[in-house]
Amino acid sequence: KALRRLANLERLDDDTTNDLLAEKFGYIVSCQVYGNQKKNQDPKAEDIEMLMHRYPHLRIAYIDNIRVNRAGESVYYSVLVKSDGKG
Repeated sequence: KALRRLANLERLDDDTTNDLLAEKFGYIVSCQVYGNQKKNQDPKAEDIEMLMHRYPHLRIAYIDNIRVNRAGESVYYSVLVKSDGKG
């Protein structure tokens, strides 16, 4: 409420205020199996995507990997995703 009131005093429109609040407050959830679910087209991945569309401030963090050679060696990296808003 206080940030919204401050934005009102500074004469910011509602869209700008909402954008600023979205940048200030968000939720990050760790879902380590999301990458594998998405690759395997698991319906659970669609459930997670539905949640991201329903809650636009939600971010999903997971560990992904790519194979770097024919011997099967992999490189692991962290990923943070959010909804594209077209859900």
